[in-house]
Amino acid sequence: MGSLRIFTRDNNSTIPGKVNGTPTTITIDTNGEVSTVRRGFVGAEDLGTISETIRLKTVTGELTPIMGEATVEIYIGQLTSLLVIIRHG
Repeated sequence: MGSLRIFTRDNNSTIPGKVNGTPTTITIDTNGEVSTVRRGFVGAEDLGTISETIRLKTVTGELTPIMGEATVEIYIGQLTSLLVIIRHG
C-alpha cells in the first residue's frame, strides 16, 4: 500500500489527485458537510438537478452559486466515486 503526501499552507490541506481523469489539487475539508467541485470538471450532460435546497458559503461567508449535482470519479491514490455539488467557477 502506498502513502499519500498531504501539503499544508495557510491552514489549507491539499493533496494531488484527479477529478474525472483531470489532474488537480484537491483541498481536504474534514469539517465540510458536502463535497464540491468546479463546474469545469463535469460535462453538461452529467449535471443533475439538486435534490434539496442548499446554500453554499465560502470560508469568508460569501454565497457561492450552485450549478447542480453529479457523481464524479475522484482519484486520490485509488478510484472513488462521489456525489458532489457543482459550483460555479
